[in-house]
Amino acid sequence: MSLTYRCQLQNRWITLTQELANSGEAKVWHTNFNGYLAKIYHNPHNERVDKLQLMVRNRPGDPNAHLNHISFAWPYSILEDNQGKVVGFLMPEVVGSETLLKLCTPKLRKQYKLETNWYFLHVVARNIAAIIQAIHLKGYVLGDIKLENILVNNRALPTIIDTDSFQVSDPYSSKIYRCLVGSEGFTPAELIGVNLADVDQTEVHDRFRLGVVIYYLLFSGPPFRGLWQGAGDSLEQSELIRRGLWPFSGDKLVVPSNTTIPLNILHRDLHALFLRCFNEGHKFPDRRPTAEEWRGTLEAALKEVIRCGKVDNHYYNRSYGKCYWCERFSDLNFDIFPGNSIATVTPFTENLPKGITLEMVSLPAGQFFMGSPDRDNEKPQHQVQVNSFAIGKYPVTQAQYQAVMGNNPSWFKNNPQNPVEKVSWNDAQAFCQKLSQITGKTYRLPTEAEWEYACRAGTTTRYYFGDDANQLGDYAWYKGNSQDKTHPVGQKKPNAWGLYDMSGNVWDWCEDDWHNNYIGAPKDGSAWLVNNDNRSQFPKCLRGGSWFSFPYVCRSANRYRVNPDYDYGDSGFRVVCGAGRTL
Repeated sequence: MSLTYRCQLQNRWITLTQELANSGEAKVWHTNFNGYLAKIYHNPHNERVDKLQLMVRNRPGDPNAHLNHISFAWPYSILEDNQGKVVGFLMPEVVGSETLLKLCTPKLRKQYKLETNWYFLHVVARNIAAIIQAIHLKGYVLGDIKLENILVNNRALPTIIDTDSFQVSDPYSSKIYRCLVGSEGFTPAELIGVNLADVDQTEVHDRFRLGVVIYYLLFSGPPFRGLWQGAGDSLEQSELIRRGLWPFSGDKLVVPSNTTIPLNILHRDLHALFLRCFNEGHKFPDRRPTAEEWRGTLEAALKEVIRCGKVDNHYYNRSYGKCYWCERFSDLNFDIFPGNSIATVTPFTENLPKGITLEMVSLPAGQFFMGSPDRDNEKPQHQVQVNSFAIGKYPVTQAQYQAVMGNNPSWFKNNPQNPVEKVSWNDAQAFCQKLSQITGKTYRLPTEAEWEYACRAGTTTRYYFGDDANQLGDYAWYKGNSQDKTHPVGQKKPNAWGLYDMSGNVWDWCEDDWHNNYIGAPKDGSAWLVNNDNRSQFPKCLRGGSWFSFPYVCRSANRYRVNPDYDYGDSGFRVVCGAGRTL
């Protein structure tokens, strides 16, 4: 075969230099035209040539042109042989990118040492939606979308290749050059089993394909996969699609497996788009989200994706309230976004008199949103920067209090490992002073900000385990399970930083004086004190709830005001080690 062809657009001769790929329809070559590849067809029939001519004349606008990026390997110019016969076309060469298949598949990411995270994949999904929106605006239908035909670079910018397979409509003659191929797993139900050569497709069919691509990106696998609950052997993927069966279709024939990532980790509007695409859209295809809707919703979702406080490569949706990927790793011992620990939580132990010890946990500095919209005294929510400090792993026990102070004021004295209670704010201050003398370190009560930061441990939900109050009994002794008494510390589950009894058992005293809301509150984690001479008589803050509290009171943001001499059987405390800071 000849290795030199004429570029119609520039009227110059192009030389093929090295074969790059060979498929059933064509060969792809490197050329001496810098930045361009040549696709030479085995059989360049007239219909294919007419289609190429239309594509060259009607190129979509590239949404990423301002970034000096090529979003689709669009036909640049027709190539002719020396007799004027069309043999193929020139297209831009895409370098420095990997296929979406590698990016979406955890095993391939590991094999090819590709680093990515959930935020990056949101950006890729948003950018793919924007590119397909531009293609649809020009009247094209992609027809055949598959993960191998989308390349992504390290800026999260995708490029769609094999564009000459698109369905093309001639705006002058209304002739349609159909897309003759489709890929399993990406073909919508209404086209399964249909001869694509006989079908005029629309962008509605692409909407399904785009939903599948975005699902792959955000969930590391196909949507139509799960545990088969029906009679007989499990169905093939195409049959599941044809019948609209996936783990979130609601019909119970296919249910999530233990590795299925739940939809509720998403931004709520993004969650809703997937349900529209695969549930409602199965019966009413025109109700599937458009590329423009996907792009806009992903843009909004990106603003809510935040970094985990524990692993540098973990990102999660703020409204989910905690890092799903840390949670998944804990359950499955497999991390699809491995990274390095950034929230180093370090335990240490203090030796007290009479052989008693005090376990402490050093927490990293960080930012968090303090408060909640639930009650007026928890408003306004505000961001606080907290310095590193150490806090008690448990509330101070009766044994520890006895060792330091020489007495035990508690009502519930059946076990020395029960938290000390019936201690006032003044009593807690006296304990901290004596402990500081024993250890030679500065011990004090936590500020309200430090307490809530430690309690939340990176979460934004009502409780440090989520929003479901029905789970409270796994983490706390409260009104519903305490039998109206305290219990030994550390018997319930800890929070993500290994702190126990942050909710329930006994209230924790804080350093701060009471304020009715957070208007004017410090943003540096310091204690908020009143500026008068009667501070010793001013109400103080209690946090966490107790054995006597209802679930609502055990929320991470809940606050309670009590006079400093209050010493009922539900009030205790835990200590902080670090330089005191007050406002």
